[in-house]
Amino acid sequence: MRAIKKSIGRAATAVAGAVVAGLGLLAVPTAARAATSTCSTPYIGFGRLCANIDPSPGYRAAFTTNANGGGLILDFNLICDNNRWFGDGGSFRTEANREYSYVFSVGNQGNCKVRLFNMRNADFWDTAYIAP
Repeated sequence: MRAIKKSIGRAATAVAGAVVAGLGLLAVPTAARAATSTCSTPYIGFGRLCANIDPSPGYRAAFTTNANGGGLILDFNLICDNNRWFGDGGSFRTEANREYSYVFSVGNQGNCKVRLFNMRNADFWDTAYIAP
């Protein structure tokens, strides 16, 4: 009887060890995948910059101005991990409390981020990377 209890105890210990080891394997971090949409946090002082995947297929840049966002001259660009950089065809002048957007219909370029340039002083802001 004592031998049976030892065997059961060893089996239970082995199973518990395997479960713990299995859980340890599940906890191993994997490479992070970029989100399909993102917005600047905190807000840029005069609005909010966002990027999301567009079904065209491509990437959509959006900037929503707040009450302080009028009279700016801004320009969207798309910068990708594959060393490709796409322009939107020109800058735009903003008005307060409006949304401006542009779709980069460039297909799947992998991880990309939107960059918003202030054409008056060369400041720029980036979103986090997104991917289809």
